[in-house]
Amino acid sequence: MFKNLFQMEFFTGRISFIVLILFFVALLLQLIYIWVVFGKTAFFKKRTPSNNAKEPVSVIVCSRDSLHYLEELLPALFKQDYPDFEVVVVNNCSSDGTQLYLEDLERNEPRVKIVQLHQQLNFFKGKKFPLSMGIKSASHDLLVFTDPDCIPDNTGWLSSVVNSYNEKTQIAIGYCCRKPKSGLSDKLVRYMELVDGVNYMSFALLGRPYAASGKCLSYRKSLFYKAKGFTSRYTTSAGDDSLFVNDNAHKGNTSVVIDPDNAISAQPISSFGRWFLLKAYRCSVIPHYDFVTKILLSFYPLTQMLFYATFVALFCLKPAFEIASIPVIYPIVLALLFLIRFVSQLVTLHLSAKKLKEVGLTPWIVLGDVVHLIVNPIVVFLGIVGKGAKWGD
Repeated sequence: MFKNLFQMEFFTGRISFIVLILFFVALLLQLIYIWVVFGKTAFFKKRTPSNNAKEPVSVIVCSRDSLHYLEELLPALFKQDYPDFEVVVVNNCSSDGTQLYLEDLERNEPRVKIVQLHQQLNFFKGKKFPLSMGIKSASHDLLVFTDPDCIPDNTGWLSSVVNSYNEKTQIAIGYCCRKPKSGLSDKLVRYMELVDGVNYMSFALLGRPYAASGKCLSYRKSLFYKAKGFTSRYTTSAGDDSLFVNDNAHKGNTSVVIDPDNAISAQPISSFGRWFLLKAYRCSVIPHYDFVTKILLSFYPLTQMLFYATFVALFCLKPAFEIASIPVIYPIVLALLFLIRFVSQLVTLHLSAKKLKEVGLTPWIVLGDVVHLIVNPIVVFLGIVGKGAKWGD
């Protein structure tokens, strides 16, 4: 009996030791990621504009049955304090009165250019064909993209995007926050979008751009044609933004747009379920990323899961360690280590949220982190196995 008890204690002690080592490894990797990756956005310093020439710009918006959004977006775009720009609106088979509104606008606003599409092409999925038609119709080499449900916060947004360019820049990656609304689901959705945004913005700052949001993205028309447009990715529904960046962006030709004084915002998401489907749709492009990008995308969620799993496990296993013959007080030590990670995440995400003009999310970081831990793997899995693409069609 005593022999069995001794063996059980010895086995439990060994398991505790292994779990403790894994916990420290996960904690260390998480802290490195939080400070090195998240920190790039958190401690970003706005640079002096390097593009003083203010070259002409084509702003491209693809719309389908989004009349109520266009009526708010387009007047805001025409108020941008920028010397020479046009707005190319692609009306993609709308049936809500968009065509009549745009035709009337065209008679009164010389800076608007309308592209009317009356049928879908089956071999191009998602927004790729409408975007291609908008790019083809654009008069200028410098292109800026946004969506109908977005609106610049003030008149300096377009200048801010262009100011991120220098003589080598061909792609500029920006972030579009969501206008806040009441409710827990809104806080959680915006928190998870913030984490995604900080990831792709920070990796771009680290010289490894892998994704972007079409709500605030810019690149040159010459680059688009040099890359042969979207032809290499025409079979995927999503990816008109992220896959194009993944294929064509690199350290030498990419900049970021971070300017909280001249940001752009999107309308609130209607529900958590709607966000879930849209997120799965975007995740359907993950299998098409290059190998290094897949590794980078896996690093944070895997170490996050390992951290939480070992943290809980250490509370369940019998303590088996001593320091100078005094038993380690597990709960206090574990709580302090958890607090170190939490404070690190709190600081970097709070500062990042200020840079990206996300408001009111700091009190929700712990809950948001746990929800992200649970929801993100499910959404990514559904996107990878093809459900996301189906929802996006």
